[in-house]
Formats: sequence, C-alpha cells, structure tokens
Amino acid sequence: MNNLLKIKIKGLNLIRIIDWLINKGVIISNLIVRKNYIIFNISDSDVKFLKQVCEKERKKYIIIYKFSVNVLFKKLANSFGLILSAIILFCYVFAENISLYKVNVLNDSNYDYNVSKIYNYLNDIGVKSGVNRFGINLAKVEDFVENKFDDISKCVVDLSGGSLTVKIYPEKEKFEPKSNNLKSKYDAVVSDIEVFAGRQNCNLGDIVKPGDDLILFDGFASGKVRGKVYFSDSILYNEVQQNKVYTGNFYSNKTISIFNKNLIKQQNNSNYSNYLTKKCDFYLINAFIPIKCEEVFYFEYDIIEEVVKYDIVEDKIKEELLSGVRLKIPNDAEELAVNYSVVKEGNLVRVDCIVETVVDLI
Repeated sequence: MNNLLKIKIKGLNLIRIIDWLINKGVIISNLIVRKNYIIFNISDSDVKFLKQVCEKERKKYIIIYKFSVNVLFKKLANSFGLILSAIILFCYVFAENISLYKVNVLNDSNYDYNVSKIYNYLNDIGVKSGVNRFGINLAKVEDFVENKFDDISKCVVDLSGGSLTVKIYPEKEKFEPKSNNLKSKYDAVVSDIEVFAGRQNCNLGDIVKPGDDLILFDGFASGKVRGKVYFSDSILYNEVQQNKVYTGNFYSNKTISIFNKNLIKQQNNSNYSNYLTKKCDFYLINAFIPIKCEEVFYFEYDIIEEVVKYDIVEDKIKEELLSGVRLKIPNDAEELAVNYSVVKEGNLVRVDCIVETVVDLI
C-alpha cells in the first residue's frame, strides 16, 4: 500500500527535475513552483527515481510529511454505509473475476449445424455459467468435443475474462457456384481478357468502371480480366511551419473520488494561451476498492513560426506520399510507372502522386 510524500527541493532550474520525473512515468500532484524552490507530492514507491535525478542535478530533497491512505479510511469510518458498500463491491468484483459468466458456441462454417447439442454437451461436462473459470482445461474441452461428435473436424476453445468461446468446424461445407455476371472492381482500361466460361462483355482498350459487367453468366461465369488502374493520393504542404515549444510551465487539477462521488477536488486556474493536457487516473489502493485519483496536467507552450522551403523536404514528402499510395494497391498488382505533379501557389504546395499499375479487375 503506497503512501504519498510531500517533497521540497531548493535551488535553481528545478523544472528539469519535474520533466525528468514525468518522463519516467512518475505521478506528480499539488505542484508549487517558486523562484528558488518547488513543492510537490509523489508516491513513496517513486522515491528511487527522485534520488536518481537529485544526484544527477546535485540537489537535495526533504520530505515534509507522509500521507497514508489509512488516514483517509479513518475519515471515512464515520460513514458505515460507505464502508459496507466498499466491502460488498469488493466481494462482488472478486466473485465476478473468478466465475465463468458466459459460454458461446460459434459455427465457423457455412454448413447449417445444430449448435444446441454442443451447448447441452458442454453443460453435461460442467462447462457452464457460474463455475470457476480457472478450473477449466481448454485443451481437454477441445478433445472432448472433437471425440464426441464425428461430424466436427476441429474445435477451438478460447477463454477471455469470464467469457468462454467454443468455435466448431463441421466436416461439411456448402459451396455455392457463382451464378452472377463477373463485374469490374476498378476504374480501368482493359488490357487482357481470358474467358473460361460465360460470355465476354468487354474488349481490349475499353474503359470500364466499378460494377460494369465484364463476363456474362451463361450457365457459369469464369475468367480473368486485367487492366490498367491508376492509384493516386495528394498532399498540401505549407512552407510556413508552426512549431510548439514548451515553456516548462505547467499546473495540475486533482480530484479524489469513491463510487464516482467526489471527496476532494482541487481546482487551479491559469491564463495559458496555448497548452496541452495529460490525464492520469490511478487507484489509491487497488481497482477493487474504487478510491480513485484523477489528475489533469496542463503544459504551456508557445507557437513559433518557421519557413521551411519545399525543396528542402521534397524527397521526404514524395517518399511518404508514395508509401501511402502503395497501401491502396493490391498485392497481386504489377507496378508500371510512378509520376508526380507539383503545383505551388504562395506558401502552399500541392503534390500529387500517381502510380500506373496492371490489376486483376474481377
């Protein structure tokens, strides 16, 4: 059970200590910054990080006082109902965490299989809601189901939290023959046609769009049609860049609550024009007794404008743009050519990337 320590450090350039602690994941609260000292609260489990940075910065720290969560319980002792509710909640959460509350049977096949008999069998072997989930041997359940039912080729059992999922793979599958016309998936120029069954409905050089019929159904439809497809993307680059520069100033607001009811609420205000926020949530004791601390940090920054000409970043922009376009291209496509278009107007530069490919259209 961690205690909170109130720390005081004297000296100059102390914000670097705070920045270092935050980068290490240390939760800091009630920060007070003065010209030649800082005061803040941290957990006693984080003192090891405080020692490291103080040795590095050649600073000394003193512990003003320790705050134990036991003190908070003494303050809450007068509210018997609240304590009783916490105990009941703890027991309920504990029971929920060890019990199986849901069993799902999924038919991972298009074969119409009666899964109710699987549910009945699982219930017979003791795999049902309310049992201790840690007592279920997943491998044995898989073997039991596969050996019990001859029409099941494979069974896979997964336990996630209090939910058990049983996937069954029946021996039989239903395969429906394609009874529709084969259509184009892309805007393209047809470059190659092979018809195995059905009637051809396009010619070399035809311009087709998504949904156009390429091979017509005639008892069956099968074939291969390829065509030139152009994939593209664009980016608008501003040569006047706005960068965030942190000033090192920040403050925090903290709320301590139980059962979503606020007990302590600290509210600080500032006149920062630009700032970013970071929210930290943690339990003062553990997740089962919900005495929760929520702290929001506000970090001030200035906006600095800088001119970065397109010529300097041209290669990087084109590389990122091409990578984005290639994510749209199917794996089986043949890449023919890559072209760029650059148009500049004032500080804005529009860059287009066009990749010419040959793709299976159906």
